[in-house]
Amino acid sequence: MLSSKDHDLSILFMKIQCFTQIPTMKLTSYELLKEAVIEFCNEKGIWHPDLLKEIPEHWEMRDDMVLFPANAFKAEVFDSLDKEFWIIVAKCFNAKRVARVGRIHSDDFRSPRVTLILGEHSRVLQIENHIKYGYDVRKCMFSKGNVSERMRMASLNCAGEIVADLFAGIGYFTLPLLVHAKASFVLAVELNPDAFYDLNENLKINSVSDRCKTLLGDCRLICPSFFANRVILGILPSSMNYWYTACQALQPSGGILHVHGNVTKCANYVEGKCPCLSMGREFNESVTFHRCLQESSILPDCFTKFAYKTASTIEKVLFTVHQAFYTVTVIGITKVKWYGPRIGHLVVDLQCKPIDYTVTMKGQMDSATEKRLSAGQNFFELLHSNLHILQNIWNEMGLSEYERKERLQNTVKQVNDLLSDIIAEEEGFMDLAMKRIEHFKTEINALEEELNLEEENKGDFLGLVVEEHYYRQRLMQLREEEERRKILYNDLTKNLQILYTRLGEDFSSISSNFDLSTEHLDELSAQLERKKELCKIRSAMLKLSMAEIKSMVEEMHYTTKSSFKNSLIMAEDITQNCSLQFLESVQSFHEELKHEYVKFTEQRKLICEEKIAHLNQMWNCCKIASEQRQLFMTSIKDKYSNKALVQYDNEINNLEKFYESRKPVLQLYEEWENLWQMKVNFEKRGLDAIKSKLEQAVCLWNDQHPGELLSYDGMCFLRKINNIEMEYAQQKEKEKVEKKKARNR
Repeated sequence: MLSSKDHDLSILFMKIQCFTQIPTMKLTSYELLKEAVIEFCNEKGIWHPDLLKEIPEHWEMRDDMVLFPANAFKAEVFDSLDKEFWIIVAKCFNAKRVARVGRIHSDDFRSPRVTLILGEHSRVLQIENHIKYGYDVRKCMFSKGNVSERMRMASLNCAGEIVADLFAGIGYFTLPLLVHAKASFVLAVELNPDAFYDLNENLKINSVSDRCKTLLGDCRLICPSFFANRVILGILPSSMNYWYTACQALQPSGGILHVHGNVTKCANYVEGKCPCLSMGREFNESVTFHRCLQESSILPDCFTKFAYKTASTIEKVLFTVHQAFYTVTVIGITKVKWYGPRIGHLVVDLQCKPIDYTVTMKGQMDSATEKRLSAGQNFFELLHSNLHILQNIWNEMGLSEYERKERLQNTVKQVNDLLSDIIAEEEGFMDLAMKRIEHFKTEINALEEELNLEEENKGDFLGLVVEEHYYRQRLMQLREEEERRKILYNDLTKNLQILYTRLGEDFSSISSNFDLSTEHLDELSAQLERKKELCKIRSAMLKLSMAEIKSMVEEMHYTTKSSFKNSLIMAEDITQNCSLQFLESVQSFHEELKHEYVKFTEQRKLICEEKIAHLNQMWNCCKIASEQRQLFMTSIKDKYSNKALVQYDNEINNLEKFYESRKPVLQLYEEWENLWQMKVNFEKRGLDAIKSKLEQAVCLWNDQHPGELLSYDGMCFLRKINNIEMEYAQQKEKEKVEKKKARNR
């Protein structure tokens, strides 16, 4: 059974499906959303007409996520609603996730400000112009307003070109250039680590990663030089700080720059005349506009002024970078979108070509001027001469003194204005170079202090260009050195932390001291080697102790209730813990086991002695030959080991079986042997005793009766007894021989 809450929710879903499926009703998405929100709030008893303004009239769809503007559903009443409300809202758009978009962060990455309201994650996959863009809406931007520029990049013919995208993002322009414009190769630079990750993933899912190299960092520091046919400067509000890098990236043979920027709209329009003429183009022949732009009458004047100023500055930067003269032609001015009524996002396309400046200038000079310059006449003399010619012309024209004076003033003013503009531009460029130098110096000083490096002996610079180049190269070297040392520092501290943990020592004093100086890094390296050696020594001690412990435990069949001791016995490798306390605990257990083992071996020795005695008894019972007994005993290496005990038991068991199988015969033999032994013992005991007494008596007699012989059958008693025994033995031997002959017959 459904609860009343689930029942109401299912009814509301059915209504939403009806709205979306019945074409006759023709409800807009806004009307569908409004109906659903009002009905839900009425059911909860929280609806108020003022809430109507909280329902957004515009939104954006990203994959299965709907993104509402920052002011949508901001009333407190919506904060109190649970997940079911947002599920209903998502259903209105056939979505599964809901998010709210705020103002963009004013950081270096222009990070989005997105709050996920419904859904488990914020990653989306956007497909545009058959290109897949995967990204996290909370970390990266994707402006639909820039779709026209992405489409324009896709429509270019870049076959055979090498392109540099200095602000690649997640691949906004890189992917269209690779997928559709067929660029041979693209170098994509990105500063934001999150966007850089998505860029690499998008290159893979669009199968173009083999034609693209990605670099993470500031393009001014890591972009290579003199390689690109085309450079894209897609950063707002201005890309001016990166123009030097873009010009440096261009091949010396020139190429195309796509310069993005924000332009403030003005009221004036260019009407039917060349825009470059309206801006004083006649004073800079190296900057031109393409014919189609010259004939345009619909471009706002602010657009053409921005394009001309950009081209003029780029022409000077190109000369600084390449030490050669270039013509810079404005071949395109594209308005991407408006930010409100006055600010426009503009892209200026500049074609840059090197020229032979000397030949060009000579071609523009009249013969008289060329002759005067070749004669060594300086600029001031030439200017004075030309002014004198003008005055003669005005005299011939019959102009009054007032008119001549006014025209002279206008001429001087025009020349002065032109020189002022040139000076202002050159000073601006010089100021920019000086600022960059100061910026480089600041970073260099900070890095030299951080790395504990002495300042290089720079010597004297031949101008700001050389000085800027020096500091740029010095900064790049220091950054590379810093990165190298950071990697080394991280490796050292990581390995030290592992060793400190293994040794049971405090690592906080090491981790809290971040120092990239060579002295500190050398000390860390030495410390790492010392800790490695200490770990090695303790590991060897632990291995030796544990080998003996396990050997004794196995031999003794040792058991214990101690969890620590059991963990040691069961562990395969305990050398990960090399702390002194742990080592002492293991050694203590080792010593304890040694004492136990001594007792165990003594007890086992007694048991083995008993087994050997029992074994000898069984050998005797079974009448086993001495050679066989000796062979068995020599096969046992350690006669007091556990293995020997097992062998003894096995041999005894075998002998017992052997004895049982021959028991009747062996018992009779034992009985005979016992009787025989009794007989022998009896005979031997009686004869020996009498003989001994006889010898004593004879000796006593001889002592008492010196010189008087006590004889038997004419000889000494003792000799007579020996003869009798010998005759008896010979008789016995003769009987044995006769018996043997009788058996043989």
